Amino acid sequence: MPFPRVRELVLLGLPDVGELVVPHASVTPLFPAATHLHLVRKGLAGHGDMDFWRVHAPHATHIRISCLRAPFGKFMPSLANSVGIAHLPDLPPQRRRAYPTIRAVILHQDPPTELEQKRVATLEAYALLSNSFAHFQNACPDQGVKIVVVPPFYMHFEDWDVRLREDWLERMVGGPGCWKELELGNEQANMETT
Repeated sequence: MPFPRVRELVLLGLPDVGELVVPHASVTPLFPAATHLHLVRKGLAGHGDMDFWRVHAPHATHIRISCLRAPFGKFMPSLANSVGIAHLPDLPPQRRRAYPTIRAVILHQDPPTELEQKRVATLEAYALLSNSFAHFQNACPDQGVKIVVVPPFYMHFEDWDVRLREDWLERMVGGPGCWKELELGNEQANMETT
């Protein structure tokens, strides 16, 4: 069932966005008016595929992904395809943007846990994620997409519920909410979160 009036959508902890749709149903967009998407997937490796959002939120201009974890699965390549860049610097760029309405992206990764810091493979995956973030920061502006990479910070899942509510209340009175890093820019965002 579509939600035609939803303009800003925040999903907290939904492991599989495919759960929002009935299999084999018509492909009517679920959120046809949504312009802002904030996906928080605490503790999960990937955030699914941007193809889902291109179909179900076709007018989205702003996307924030919080709590990205390494390994990131197919999410970063899918996001790169959406904004028209290669997901790693040594790959050829995309021919066109698959999700041309996107104008701004905020990326935030969870830092590795203490246990993960003891695993070489996990640290290598986090290094790859950091390299991918750096590449996005360099390549996205050429596609007309503003990007902010928020430095890694950890919040307990329960704390995200409180933060998202505060962000929502701020948006209701005209404030930036979870989009404040876009207004501050990368340098200011980096200073404020460290």
